[in-house]
Amino acid sequence: MADFIEREMQIPFSWENASCAAMADRRVQEVIGRSPLAEFGRGYNSVDLAEQWMAQPGGLIRAVKEVMRSCGFKRTSEPEENDVGLIYTHGKVCVAVFDGSQWFSRDADGFIGADVGATIVAWRIEPRGL
Repeated sequence: MADFIEREMQIPFSWENASCAAMADRRVQEVIGRSPLAEFGRGYNSVDLAEQWMAQPGGLIRAVKEVMRSCGFKRTSEPEENDVGLIYTHGKVCVAVFDGSQWFSRDADGFIGADVGATIVAWRIEPRGL
């Protein structure tokens, strides 16, 4: 996970491939070899498409829950390394990956770290978990 975070920190933010959701999707691909966003058919390649998706009823929370549920990921109340979650920190909701001790995310303002208490919901990410 440390190598993944280090690589992510080298990628400048962009809605197309380096947003919080794109980062989490990339980690899931590394762990299980599949892209939840591609499977769900809801990727985005522009700020306009990202904003349209988040402007729908329920916004980011509903969108991520739909993707994770439709792809068969199971919720967990005890996040472990590689798990994906929705967190609330610094007055905003973000998609994040868990490094075993804290959540890691990013937005247009930079990188975000949050403790487990910021968890809204989390999903187990493991190759045999699907």
